[in-house]
Amino acid sequence: MTYTVWKGAVAALEARLAPATEDQKAAASAVGIVLDPALPGLVAAQIISAHLFAPVRPESSKVPSEDQIEYARRLARATKSAPVAPEQLAHGPLYDAWIEILHDRRAKMALERLKPEAGDIVIRSNGDLEQIASIGADGQVYFAGGLGARERIHKLKIKHRRTSGTRGARAARKQAANVSARRRSSTLSRPPPAQRMAELDRWVLSSHASSADRAILEDVVDDASDEAPIQEYLTAHPEVFRALLRGNLVNAAIPWPRLGGQFVPDFLLVEADSAGLHWTLVELESPRKRPLNRDGKLSPKTREAIAQIESWREWLTDNIDYARRPKSQSGLGLIDVRPDRTNGLVLIGRREDVEGLPTEHRTRVARDSRILVQTYDWFMDLPVGHLVTGLRHAIRAEGGDA
Repeated sequence: MTYTVWKGAVAALEARLAPATEDQKAAASAVGIVLDPALPGLVAAQIISAHLFAPVRPESSKVPSEDQIEYARRLARATKSAPVAPEQLAHGPLYDAWIEILHDRRAKMALERLKPEAGDIVIRSNGDLEQIASIGADGQVYFAGGLGARERIHKLKIKHRRTSGTRGARAARKQAANVSARRRSSTLSRPPPAQRMAELDRWVLSSHASSADRAILEDVVDDASDEAPIQEYLTAHPEVFRALLRGNLVNAAIPWPRLGGQFVPDFLLVEADSAGLHWTLVELESPRKRPLNRDGKLSPKTREAIAQIESWREWLTDNIDYARRPKSQSGLGLIDVRPDRTNGLVLIGRREDVEGLPTEHRTRVARDSRILVQTYDWFMDLPVGHLVTGLRHAIRAEGGDA
């Protein structure tokens, strides 16, 4: 059982810490044992059991080590308990009962000192901020986001109370929500339920671009003096991106997705398959700008575009809970996006700008940062309806882990 307020957990611990019952005292007296009136019931039960079953208990019953006995002594000192008699620590089950009791006393002391409630923000022993979801009957504190994340109460520090509305408290809640969202990332290995996938319905690419669509794109790129006309055409005809995506469940292209009030990528692409959702940030640059310098190194404009994508990833990392949260809950609806697994694509320049130049610098970016730098001709030459050639495949071909 769990509680939302510390008092419920304290009451449960007090019940576990209660002295021996009258029935236990009577049973002990019947076999010639005199119990200390303050002896916890859990320990009394083990003393009675040890006496009754001593004739049939094997001699090899677990005997605590010196380190374990010293641990029990430290616990007794930490909880201001009377020293436990050595003979009560020499037998395995009895030792275990005392450790349970001492843990419960430690938890009760910490609960009464910290007075935690669901919604409070705490600092964990590893330094992470977490929001309390509930408190267990044994004093374990469970954190928002599920997946069994918890820690013993004596290891926590209260950072902000649930009622605090200060700027610092708001920032801490956001940080705690991001910790919870990152923890859930470890489970994102399959497609989300259909009702969550519905967030993408508006942007789903149901078909490939026609030959005419692609021919018009070639004219747009040929005539463009910067990326604006290309952005406009791709927004009106997002199915052109379908050649880059090979999800067997969903493929979608989101134009100008706003990342808070700070960043606006040109496109966000997403493909869903049996392994989950795969996101790609797209930065369009002018077809008139050179991707590479004459020596094959990345041009200033290309480096700027790569830095832009890395800034978007950093923003997603810092706001991961908000980014993943459904729009119905005031989020961005970027389902299961994982900044550390989000690919990048920079389209810049034309084929003749890179012909004959070394590719090692572009390859290194794809390998180390999972950002593919390609020309518009590469994009336009992708075969219509060909699902083997895809963005993740192209990054892997460059040595990256997409």
